[in-house]
Amino acid sequence: MNKKILFSPVGGTDPISENNMHDGAILHICRVYEPDEVNLYMSAEVLKHHKEDNRYLYCLDKLACAQGRKVHYNVIEKPDLHEVQEFDYFYRDFSEIIREITAGMDETDKLILNVSSGSPAMKSGLLVLTTLGEYPYKIIQVATPIKGMNEHTHSENDIETLWELNPDNEENYVNRCREITVPTLSAIKQKEIIKRLIREYDYSAALDIAEEVYASEQPKYELIKLALSRLQLDISTAKSLALKNNIDILPVEGTERIYFEYALSLDIMRKKREYANFVRGITPLLVKQYKPPSRAWET
Repeated sequence: MNKKILFSPVGGTDPISENNMHDGAILHICRVYEPDEVNLYMSAEVLKHHKEDNRYLYCLDKLACAQGRKVHYNVIEKPDLHEVQEFDYFYRDFSEIIREITAGMDETDKLILNVSSGSPAMKSGLLVLTTLGEYPYKIIQVATPIKGMNEHTHSENDIETLWELNPDNEENYVNRCREITVPTLSAIKQKEIIKRLIREYDYSAALDIAEEVYASEQPKYELIKLALSRLQLDISTAKSLALKNNIDILPVEGTERIYFEYALSLDIMRKKREYANFVRGITPLLVKQYKPPSRAWET
């Protein structure tokens, strides 16, 4: 269906800041990303303002009309929610709500999460959910127009007037949205496993995991591929990767290089306590390096 779906708590500077007259985070995200569906999570205080003057939907509708699009709104009312600082509550509640939203999505839809609106506990709850990596999402942070802390006030300013005075309605408005990347716990754990495998010289297993974690970032695992090629005495591949990444890890040149690299691979067997392989492997090196004494007296 190719729908863009926004889920957002509603905060004190939404829909328009009464201090600087610019878009609040929700309105600004809708201005930039033009979602087809907007899910607004309203605590008791926010819901009170919503019922008084319909300020949130009024501004979102004005924006949608100016952009020539239609939007479906879903207001998630929490009339008994007064304690907006309880992190555990929002983590559980957001998890359930987002699960319901994603259940109605297909693979072409995109979920947008606003982590700039709402209380600190609300923002933290959303960030933890994204860290768990359970849902497909795009995380958006919106900078303040003054590049500093927003002041949160709720005066009796007329919402129609605020809309008319909003500088972001101009064509040359500044896009203050920033997509942020939060690593999932799974990715963090896999990266630690990669580090451990490298310390244990198990480059093959490290490369298998790295190619999955960094599927779209090949340069991040090319050095592991280089180490594996060197360990396997595939010197041509190792040299090619070293040149590509502008590093020098092959100190010995010429015909002696292969013997030097072979000796290093034997040392790794020793460090890994693979003593049987070490003993079997050292024989060819000793034979190659052995020079029989001169027997000039026989001539």
